[in-house]
Amino acid sequence: MIEFGHWIRSARKEYQLDIRALAELSGVEASTISRVENARTQVTLLIAIRLCEALGKDVSDVLTIVRGKPTIKDTDKRMNEANAVPTLYDVEQFLSYFQGNKEESKIWLSNLLNKVISTNPTTRGNLSRFFVPEDIQKLLFESPVYRFEIQYPQAITARDILALYRNGAILTLADISEYCKKLRREKQLTLTRLEKSVKLTQSILSRLESTMIEQIKLTDVLMLDEQLEQEGILFSMYWSVYSFYNHLVRRYEDTAEQIMKLTSIFILTCRWLQFMNPQDVTWIGNVRSYEQLA
Repeated sequence: MIEFGHWIRSARKEYQLDIRALAELSGVEASTISRVENARTQVTLLIAIRLCEALGKDVSDVLTIVRGKPTIKDTDKRMNEANAVPTLYDVEQFLSYFQGNKEESKIWLSNLLNKVISTNPTTRGNLSRFFVPEDIQKLLFESPVYRFEIQYPQAITARDILALYRNGAILTLADISEYCKKLRREKQLTLTRLEKSVKLTQSILSRLESTMIEQIKLTDVLMLDEQLEQEGILFSMYWSVYSFYNHLVRRYEDTAEQIMKLTSIFILTCRWLQFMNPQDVTWIGNVRSYEQLA
């Protein structure tokens, strides 16, 4: 096992790149790369991902160098249909559709949300038109005054989220947040107990369970993974979500955070459709064909 920064320097030299060349490839400032390589800073997860992707390294490589082996365990799959989950391809298709057809997309997405409302057994009264296209803009709007958001389905367990990940579903920070909270609950680990057992303050732990993109440290994610006895699984989940965000930053630049939020709305809506009636997988076909789900 070697220190992450030393490994990055070795990989850079292996590819015969100087720091400026790596900075250009990764989008990370040369001064930051120098500090990372010389262990003069705690590298964030996002910077680690950018450096690794520029050098052709993946999450398994990182786990190998920091722990000595790519400790990601296999697990049982619980999905009825392996393809009944929204994938990275589905999200890419949806985002392309949204960028070219914003108003039509808001109608389509509001209809999808109304499908959730109308088929939910706890819904009272006729609410088939509860959501309107204007609500999508409210969901996307950032305000210090209020938060208009879709709740995460409480029926989804930590094992369900793990199965989603294993089946190739694209995850959101809401998935990871719920996964961590439910794992802690199962293990009877409060934030206070975690703070006492490791060098992670409650503030850091809260950021790790946030549904917003945060400047979280690589070492903090690894430590949380270890404390929750995940053997690399939780770390890999974080890596996949932040890697996707990095992709959005490169593609959409200044609007990346709003696009990330749009992705979360789309995925959360799909989560509701999937887990309200796990035996029914017809909804994914409708989602992929962008039918009006009225």
